[in-house]
Amino acid sequence: MVRIYKILSLKFLIRLSRFALRQFSFAYGQLESIIFGRIEEISTYKNNDIKIIKIYPAENYYMPPLKDIEGNAHVKEYDCQVPEANIYVINNGFFIPGLEEVYDSKGRVLKEITAHKTNPQKNKSKRKLLNYKKIKGNVLCLSLSGLEENYYHFNVEYLARWHIFKLSGLSFDYVDFNIKNKFQKQFFDLLNIPKEKLISNKLEKSTITADTLIVPSIINNWKFIKMAQGMIHHQKQQLPKWFKRVHEEFRKKSEATSRIHISRSKANRRKVTNEKEVIKLVTKYGFTKYDMEDLDINDQIKLFNKAQIIISVHGASLANIVYCSNSFKLLEIYPQNYFDAGLRVLATVLECDYHFLIGECLNEHVINPQYEDLYIDCKKLQKWLNKNAN
Repeated sequence: MVRIYKILSLKFLIRLSRFALRQFSFAYGQLESIIFGRIEEISTYKNNDIKIIKIYPAENYYMPPLKDIEGNAHVKEYDCQVPEANIYVINNGFFIPGLEEVYDSKGRVLKEITAHKTNPQKNKSKRKLLNYKKIKGNVLCLSLSGLEENYYHFNVEYLARWHIFKLSGLSFDYVDFNIKNKFQKQFFDLLNIPKEKLISNKLEKSTITADTLIVPSIINNWKFIKMAQGMIHHQKQQLPKWFKRVHEEFRKKSEATSRIHISRSKANRRKVTNEKEVIKLVTKYGFTKYDMEDLDINDQIKLFNKAQIIISVHGASLANIVYCSNSFKLLEIYPQNYFDAGLRVLATVLECDYHFLIGECLNEHVINPQYEDLYIDCKKLQKWLNKNAN
């Protein structure tokens, strides 16, 4: 009883300290805003100093109703609006390398350049904009505030911004390109970006103004959903039809085909507890197990160029389906408490033959459903294989 009381007391103290820290940070931010002034927000469409180059028009996205491989309904149909995709050319604008927000020459944050519902810099202190460094020339702004360090978000939202820029016909002298991770460095080389045009990481988090900022639209979108154990999750809603064109240069047609089983044995979450049993089963149907951690980007692209059927637990490495050059079939396996939409939205836009299976979570005591390991019912899987992989 005493031990339980101590544990509860410790948890209370941790929560109290976190609350006090948040309150202090808020109060400090308010004080800064009073001293240095607040950042105003302005729409790119109401700013005469910004040139807008229209790349793709607005469109509608449709998600069809989806059932799992046993015929159980899990996804209701819906449709939603996809905004237009543009390039915004800003004279004497401001930005902070590594962050997605962009400011006009008067230090007003641009309303539409954010992955959030409302721009988080609105009404924040102007202090960070008062001490800046000047760059001569054109700067291409691609950052997504670190979201691009995830393989899925890099291949989807980050490379979409690069695609929009390429269609503009503009050129840049410098680029804010995140190369913190190994795969990002490999993509930097694949895209043939001159190294001398990369903004130095020494300038990260420094405010910079340039003669011209070139800013592609951000295609991130989401709504809040509640998962198991009360966890709030960002659920992707749509992707534009033009997204199919983003990775075209990397899709090399291949007559050879491959059946791919992506393993998560080296991942730090969502491991398959009976993976040996699963591997033994899918091998009988011609599948080869791959650990994406063992392959460089070129090898991953080449592998998915040949993909015929792909089986994988939900994870960022499945973003490689953007490199499939032929018609392909996908079986995505979800943990029962984590039904993220990112990859099924991607699959519908790529027009693949999409299927999904719900795995069983045996360790539901884990607080965050994203981290739960799962068990795959091999009888259900074999039934699907007999129908789709014979």
